[in-house]
Amino acid sequence: MRPIRYIYYAVAVMALLLIVWAKHVAGETNLPPLKPFVRYTALAVLLNLGAAYYFLCRKVGLSERGWSLKVWFLFALSAVPSLLVFPVFSGDIIEYLIRGRIWVIYGANPYIHYPAEYPQDMLYPYSAWKDYSDAYGPIFLVIKSLPALIFRDSITGMIFTMKLINLCFLALATLFVYKLAGKSRVSPVRAAALFALCPLTVCLTAIDGQNDIIMGTWLILAVYCILREKVFVGYVFWLLAFLTKYTAILPLPMLLLYTFKIQRARQDALPVGLMVKLLLMLLGLGILIFLPFWNGAQTFGALTALQDRFYTNTIPYAVVMALGKAGLTVSENLARKVFLASYIVAYGVLWVRLALKPFISAESFFRTLALVFLLFYVSLTSPFIYNYLFWALPWIVLSRWPLDIELILIYSLAGVLSFYKRINFLLLAGVASYILLWMRFRRALKTP
Repeated sequence: MRPIRYIYYAVAVMALLLIVWAKHVAGETNLPPLKPFVRYTALAVLLNLGAAYYFLCRKVGLSERGWSLKVWFLFALSAVPSLLVFPVFSGDIIEYLIRGRIWVIYGANPYIHYPAEYPQDMLYPYSAWKDYSDAYGPIFLVIKSLPALIFRDSITGMIFTMKLINLCFLALATLFVYKLAGKSRVSPVRAAALFALCPLTVCLTAIDGQNDIIMGTWLILAVYCILREKVFVGYVFWLLAFLTKYTAILPLPMLLLYTFKIQRARQDALPVGLMVKLLLMLLGLGILIFLPFWNGAQTFGALTALQDRFYTNTIPYAVVMALGKAGLTVSENLARKVFLASYIVAYGVLWVRLALKPFISAESFFRTLALVFLLFYVSLTSPFIYNYLFWALPWIVLSRWPLDIELILIYSLAGVLSFYKRINFLLLAGVASYILLWMRFRRALKTP
């Protein structure tokens, strides 16, 4: 691979700082940006990053020797300046940090107490969700408390530390995506590059510092261990994912089914004892970790407060709006129930299909995990934020779907450009674009 590809991509990552410059020039304070100069600057920078990503990755293959540790270090180094800057598209990192400070600085339980109770805190002016308790698990509470312990009086220091933690998790995730690719028919080097370098991953890690990187890494480690038949270690990693972000519950039935089938084939008998021990371990460890913070139903108050919302950036809203324009009125409550029921049915179909397979290949399993999350996005009626798309990203990369780089680029841009247009419309446009590309090149794809 020619060095120009590396250099162009590294420069495109560093160009993300132009968004910060544009915010300073325009006096922008909103997250995400609203002022036209900042929005157009961000749009140009992100589209350029997408072009650099495509230019870099489209030639990556099994025989690619240019992808040395020096190259990966160059890309990591190009992202370091962004670790020092305030988030651009989402203020979630501030919400993480102020709740970590509630625990380690003020000695209070963030599942009970809110940022509104601490107006003296340096992060208080930047918090948008002042009246909500912590929405994430206790494992992530420990992680996000570290920046507050290291930099008690520095916002820049706390942000840098939180983003640096995310970057370390991303490095670990990339390594195990590389290892998992060896179990499928995907080039390990190609998989690692497609996963770690796409605009979605870069923005989540270097710009906004979202915790989805951490949850995703735990899940990747869990799947790797389960596929290697290190069952108990794998489910400890799954528990860490769940106690980071609760949406890790979604793939659990698929993981348990895979474990059951593999162990049954290995033992030539029903592995009832193993499954019971496994579930008891998860329950026991979960209770033990949650116990110091438990406050009944209020522990999950931040989540239950949003369960009846019907947001305008969701797929169900787009469908209801389209039906309304066609003269069919559907209530939000009915739409919510229909989409939830549809997801449950679709999930059941995926589970049964997996259960009926005499042998579950790694590629088939990865595709099932990707569909579990993708179908969830379709049914979601609470706020649909771009970082959610990361949950499915590693499994899309490992699934070896046709036109994989085009698919991942479209998927990634639909997420990072959602500051400009609603993510539901961008995703629907992305699906249409991918179908058109597939139809255009389907004959070439069938050629050996």
